[in-house]
Amino acid sequence: MVILCANLPGTRQPGPGGRFCAPASEAAGFCGPASEAAGFCAIIPSMVQSAMTQHGLPRAVLEAELTAKYYGPARKRLAKADGLSESVPEISARLLFESVKLRFDRQAQIAGVGRVDFLIDGWLIVEINGFQFHSSRAAWRKDMSRSNIAQTQAYAVLSYAPEQIWNSPDMVLKEIHAVLKRGRPRG
Repeated sequence: MVILCANLPGTRQPGPGGRFCAPASEAAGFCGPASEAAGFCAIIPSMVQSAMTQHGLPRAVLEAELTAKYYGPARKRLAKADGLSESVPEISARLLFESVKLRFDRQAQIAGVGRVDFLIDGWLIVEINGFQFHSSRAAWRKDMSRSNIAQTQAYAVLSYAPEQIWNSPDMVLKEIHAVLKRGRPRG
C-alpha cells in the first residue's frame, strides 16, 4: 500500500491539522465540491507529483493501487500530476485556468526574464508566489526586477498569492480576462 502525504493549503509546515496523509487508493475520495472550492483537490495531484519527482516512486506503482473500476475519479486525478507544476498553488491555478479553457504554457522560459509559472496567450505572465518564495529581501528584489524586465519586453504581469487562487478564483479570472481584453502591451 502506498501512503501519500502533503501539507494542507494555507499551511507552511507539517503539524497537527496541517498535514494530510492517506493511502493512494483513498486519497482521491476525499475530494468533493466543498474541498474543491477550498483548493483541497489540488493536493491529490501534488501528492502524487511529489511522490514521483522527489521520491522516485514510479507512476506504475500508483496506477497499480487504482485498478478497480470505482477508482476512475482517482485515476483522473493521477493523470493531472504531470511533473511541471512546482507547488500545490500552481496546480490549483492550472486547474482553475483549465476550467475556463485559457490557453497557457507552464514553466515557460523567457529570454532575460527566466522561467515563469504561466504564460497565457504568449504575452500575459501569471506568477503564483507564496510567502516562502519571498522570504528574503534579495528574493523580493529579484522578483521585482524580473517583473520589470518582462514589462519592458511587452509582457503583462499579474502576481497572485496562493490564498487568492483558493479563496477568490472569480476575482483572479476577472483580472486575467480584463488584461487579455485590453490586449498585449506595445513594446
